[in-house]
Amino acid sequence: MGDTPQTMNSLDCWDYTMELECLQGNQDLQLAAELGKTLLERNKELENSLKQQQNIIDDQTQEIEV
Repeated sequence: MGDTPQTMNSLDCWDYTMELECLQGNQDLQLAAELGKTLLERNKELENSLKQQQNIIDDQTQEIEV
């Protein structure tokens, strides 16, 4: 497939420069790490949902073509 916008991780396209500049101290770093983990988990859930929906669309398209 390659790195088309559909297959790229959405976090790859986001600039976190401002967020990183706001971090101060270990507590903020811990919060940032937890937030990052949560965002990655949610992104994975969304990617899985998108794949399921695409499979449904592909199946329906094949049914229409037959």
